Amino acid sequence: VKPALALTVLVGDAATDRPYCRALAAQHGFNHVEIELTPDQLLADPLDFGVRVLGTFDGMELRNSCVVARALLEAKKLGAEFVLTGDGSDELLGGYSFTHAAEDPEWTKKRNDMCARWFFSAPAMGDALGMRVASPFTHDEFASWALTLDKAACIAERMLETYPGEA
Repeated sequence: VKPALALTVLVGDAATDRPYCRALAAQHGFNHVEIELTPDQLLADPLDFGVRVLGTFDGMELRNSCVVARALLEAKKLGAEFVLTGDGSDELLGGYSFTHAAEDPEWTKKRNDMCARWFFSAPAMGDALGMRVASPFTHDEFASWALTLDKAACIAERMLETYPGEA
């Protein structure tokens, strides 16, 4: 099954994912929608939605849920019924720049601690919108495998590979 649509939420000039999401979308022929927002715009609609759906006023949880909420709201508007998210990829594979300075074994410990208490709001938000949401990186089989990797296997300069064996 080939996804019909790829959505990327970009917040401000610091959105470092821009070239990568464009390259992947072009390579796979996805209809790619970039949602460009300021930080204030990001918080506008999704904040109320997050409080209502998640039943919390926890600032960090709501802040972290605003990007996925914005993407799911846009996907719903565009007619999507099933959404795959990248939830868990940054946590498992070292995607957060604030983790890059640590060396092993400290890096692995921090990663494992983060993954032991992760929470993702996409499934609840998808349910509230009448959409199915799947997050492949959080599946037990993948997460268990990824947790066996050390920092060198997760964070390095390499060619962008979008199909196994392709570089």
